[in-house]
Amino acid sequence: MGVERIAAAFPSQLAADVAAVCAVVPPATTQRPTPADIGAITLAGERLRIPQRIYWAEPTENAARSLRERERLILSAIYSRHHDGFVRERALREVIRSREQFVQPFIVQLLGEYVLEIIQIIEAELPEPILADYAAFLEGNVEFLELTRARATSYWNAYARSQFPRLREYPALRVLDRLAFWTSR
Repeated sequence: MGVERIAAAFPSQLAADVAAVCAVVPPATTQRPTPADIGAITLAGERLRIPQRIYWAEPTENAARSLRERERLILSAIYSRHHDGFVRERALREVIRSREQFVQPFIVQLLGEYVLEIIQIIEAELPEPILADYAAFLEGNVEFLELTRARATSYWNAYARSQFPRLREYPALRVLDRLAFWTSR
């Protein structure tokens, strides 16, 4: 399954939690996580390697329920990288209101992807007080923020320009602007 690959996506202090999560993930039948990362990420002073995509079946509800709260957040963060947009959306809904710093790169990454419905969920449901929690992560990951903005701009141009004629109206850029506000304080 690539347990080491998933462990590298989280700060080392969460190693035991990540191991518990990996124990409930069904064995991958076809592919490992992509070797490509979402971008250069540093969190809690550690370089993380978050996979661009995973291709695993979801764990059963009973298996997911057997996890502790932090472990369930880790599980959802991992599945926010799933190749199926519906799985990514369900995972997002589990982590969107979390104040855990380790979920932040997973949520920000979704703003630089092409599924408008997921971006709209982030815009609508990421509470302003939690946005302030993102400041330290974003200030330590300026290149990732710029890469995410570039990706969002590219997807706007390719897929959403007719729906949002002005770039600043595109939901992903509106959220990124709100995040940037907190980093400049």
